Amino acid sequence: LRYLIFFCLPVWADGSSMYGEILSPNYPQVYPNDVQESWEIQVPLGYGIRLYFTHMDLEPSQNCEYDSVKILADGHVEGVLCGQKKPHAPGSSTVEEFYVPYNTLTLSFQSDFSNEERFTGFAAYYVAVDLDECTDFVEEPCSHYCNNYIGGYFCTCPPDYFLYEDKKTCGVNCSGNVFTEPSGEIASPNYPNQYPENSRCEYRVALGPGYFVALTIRSGDFDVEPANSEGSCHDSLTLVSGKQHFGPYCGSKFPGPTEIKTRSNILDIIFQTDHAVQHKGWKMRYYGDPVTCSPSVIPNSVLDPKKDRYVFKDNVKVTCVEGYEIVRQRDSIMTFHSSCQDNGEWSNSHFSCVPVNCGDPPPIENAQAIYVSELHEPLYKAAVQYQCDAPYYTLK
Repeated sequence: LRYLIFFCLPVWADGSSMYGEILSPNYPQVYPNDVQESWEIQVPLGYGIRLYFTHMDLEPSQNCEYDSVKILADGHVEGVLCGQKKPHAPGSSTVEEFYVPYNTLTLSFQSDFSNEERFTGFAAYYVAVDLDECTDFVEEPCSHYCNNYIGGYFCTCPPDYFLYEDKKTCGVNCSGNVFTEPSGEIASPNYPNQYPENSRCEYRVALGPGYFVALTIRSGDFDVEPANSEGSCHDSLTLVSGKQHFGPYCGSKFPGPTEIKTRSNILDIIFQTDHAVQHKGWKMRYYGDPVTCSPSVIPNSVLDPKKDRYVFKDNVKVTCVEGYEIVRQRDSIMTFHSSCQDNGEWSNSHFSCVPVNCGDPPPIENAQAIYVSELHEPLYKAAVQYQCDAPYYTLK
């Protein structure tokens, strides 16, 4: 016996066409044995494919093991046909129908080595149909609003949202706010309603020199999507002030301290959200914590008014203690005024209260002045003793 075996390479069905016809080998005559042939159907992007079989006469078998035609799309088997088929409805020529939401489809036909009867194969045609990308896929192509048109789709966003460069994802333009008031309140977008997804909000508190940013967040004013099992936050609040970093924070209650104090007059607030679950967000209150100055302006002096804590813009009167004075080029003074500056330093702190110089001890005839104190200079609290020149004189 001799067998004639056909091996057919895949055939593109008229390139990228809006419609076409596919026939089994020799149709409408008997198809040959041992045939393997496939057709690659392609329509323009933005369209799906509807495939109609108008004739189906293949060798019947269990699970279509002998002769069959197979329909594949996007790596999945959409159907396997064999046997004889009749139209589904009176007056219709369609015996089987398939729809795939992709612009490519593969049709594969195979026959085994023999047929006991004369089977005439199949006839089919396909047409490109508008693909509704907004509803035909499990994953929605747009984060918010999807708009379909013939051959494609486009995404739009609700009011106050903007479309990212991927043309699919909407986010809220919540960055750029700078808070310069001495105190105030800042909250996530829509607070206490759900904050928006797919957003990165950046705020800045910029106070004047002489104030450090401090803030408070109450536990009940914080509700951000909790971290996953690995402890990573999907949505998060992060605070950055110079080299200080606080967060990222997330969870149903604020996990950080109720009061956060920085060492800078600038604070950046970064709030990031993903596309998944949204919560009510957060609210915080900030204020300027004034820079403090030391409790002493210069040594050997007292301050008026006397306070436990001096802060930016405080003014004091500085007075040298008893026996001390401030020596200038032409005179000496006992008091001056000073103010706490924005850098935490006192003004006029270049002055110095030094001991009063009493001058040399007055001379006494036939006697010598000898220092009997630790100081051997004629300064405040120094002491001298006069000794008469011996052995002929005594002190009267």
